[in-house]
Amino acid sequence: MRGLFIRYILCLCLGALLLVGGDYYVQNILSPWNQKAPEKEIDPEEVKPKKKKKKKKSEPEKIEPEQIPQPIVLDCKAQSSRLRFVNYDRKKMEMTFHTCDSILASATTNREKTINGNFYQPLLDHDAPHLKQVVAQYQKNIDSLKYKKTEAAQFVCASIQSIPYTLVHPFSHRKAAKLYPYVEEYHRTMKKPMESIGGCVENIDPYGVMSPLETLFTQKADCDSRTIFLYLVLKALGFDVIQLSSSAEGHAILGVNVPKAYGNVFYKYKGKKYYIVETTFYHRKQSRIGVHKEGRRYMRNWNLWKVDLD
Repeated sequence: MRGLFIRYILCLCLGALLLVGGDYYVQNILSPWNQKAPEKEIDPEEVKPKKKKKKKKSEPEKIEPEQIPQPIVLDCKAQSSRLRFVNYDRKKMEMTFHTCDSILASATTNREKTINGNFYQPLLDHDAPHLKQVVAQYQKNIDSLKYKKTEAAQFVCASIQSIPYTLVHPFSHRKAAKLYPYVEEYHRTMKKPMESIGGCVENIDPYGVMSPLETLFTQKADCDSRTIFLYLVLKALGFDVIQLSSSAEGHAILGVNVPKAYGNVFYKYKGKKYYIVETTFYHRKQSRIGVHKEGRRYMRNWNLWKVDLD
């Protein structure tokens, strides 16, 4: 009986073990939640790094045709003049000016019909309104460079002094050479071609003087053509200035009343000192305001000179 009981207990234990083991197998081995998914084959194309998409640039806002600002168009053919020069403080300068062909042509027509009285003044009266932008450009440069009065006047003079001297006369070249030995000598020794800048210009009627507009836009000018241009510009900039000429010397010069000059060559007029400016060449020492190589001789013979413009 005892042996039967023990077998009975062993059978119960074995059954319990089988029951527990079967449950574990079902829950943890056969359960679909614990089964690993089969490894997916890797496509080589998928391994390549993906190219970054470039961001599209934002397109500028389109402007409707009526909103586009229209450029200012001159109702004329434009004429330009570029002045390149070195100022007396050794600054390289460049200034470009523009005008209409028709305006330049009108300056020539006005000059050709000017035959009475002081022929300089009609040239100034005609050209002055058309040179306002030129004067404004000079003023802008003077302000930006912070020049004082004498420096400012010297700056304006240097821009014209730097233009090569061109002889201007009212005759044909042949007739002028016969009338004036110095013209024949000039023709023989000049290095530039006739009718070019630095050469000789004929038939500038009636007095062989370029108007201020012609001086600037042709850059063909001798002493009196240069002085009346500088007179007009300096006067418009607020300077006290005169133009002097001498038939005996065959020359014209400028006089500027400034607080301090670089030399002591001056012409006394109406109780004031006007320091002399030679306009026909540029030299860092010899063409400064108040400096002139013929200064002493001029000052001994001012009776040979007269004031044409004041």
